Amino acid sequence: MGGKEKKKATSVKRKNPIGEPAKDFASPEKKARNDNKTSAKKKKPPINENKTAKKVLPENNPQKTDQEVVNESKKQQKKAKVGKDSQASAVSKVKPAKKKSSLVKESTKDSKTDEASLDSVPLTGDLLKIYQKRKAERNARCFRVIIRTSEEDEEDEEVEFENAVCVRSLNNGFYFVNYKSEEMAEKMKSVLEERDDVIVVNRMQNKEIDNICINPFRLFMENVPVQTTFEDLEKLFTTASEVVYMPNRCLAHMIYKSKEEAEKVFREADDIEIHGAKMTVLYVDNTPKRNWRKEKLQKIKAVKKKKKQKKLQKLLAQ
Repeated sequence: MGGKEKKKATSVKRKNPIGEPAKDFASPEKKARNDNKTSAKKKKPPINENKTAKKVLPENNPQKTDQEVVNESKKQQKKAKVGKDSQASAVSKVKPAKKKSSLVKESTKDSKTDEASLDSVPLTGDLLKIYQKRKAERNARCFRVIIRTSEEDEEDEEVEFENAVCVRSLNNGFYFVNYKSEEMAEKMKSVLEERDDVIVVNRMQNKEIDNICINPFRLFMENVPVQTTFEDLEKLFTTASEVVYMPNRCLAHMIYKSKEEAEKVFREADDIEIHGAKMTVLYVDNTPKRNWRKEKLQKIKAVKKKKKQKKLQKLLAQ
């Protein structure tokens, strides 16, 4: 017996006659223990009502690069800033209309008022002469100034102009600088040209255009001093039905209910001064602007057409 090898123990599953695995018949005590374990697993802990749900933060898009995320954040900040400025950039007030009888109201229901109509009238006669004269006087007090800028300079950095009444800034270091009088502008021109950061100082060009179309109900006044308030404008233009003031652009619009009232104010507004600075009141220009892109496309089409005609002539000649 000592020479015989011991056989390894193997487990063999019992099968029923059909060939299926045999069922496991457990004792009642074992079955009860298993049931208790499964019921304990299925039970969930009670939800504490005092606990608040955690805020789920939006996941960053894994496809976006770091530079794209930075650019998006800058755009959002810029949009927020623009929205904030636009709320405080314009102040408008409409005067309440006078009460009229019911008969007058019924007659004006169907007819359109002059204020609602978008009229565009050509400016002629002495009104055109006054318009051109005032525009030339305004241009004599104003300069176009280009400042040297760099990428390191901040966008919100203010550039100071000595003795200037109003400064309007555009992009790329471009500024419109307005002074109290023509004498002051001439004096400050040499000061501007001596500055290291100034590249160009040019006067506004005077272009006498005879075919000017204007809105006969709207006047505007630009280069308004920074310290001007909305109440100052209301006192100056008492007959206007609406005054719109945009301090960020140094601009004010006056809207009138009738052409006659607007013309009267335009004629009498030759010597208006605000805080010691002479103001220029003009009609709003409604002259249609030239479509340079359309004109360029038409020229290109004309050149192509000529080339085709020349090619056809050469082919016919052969």
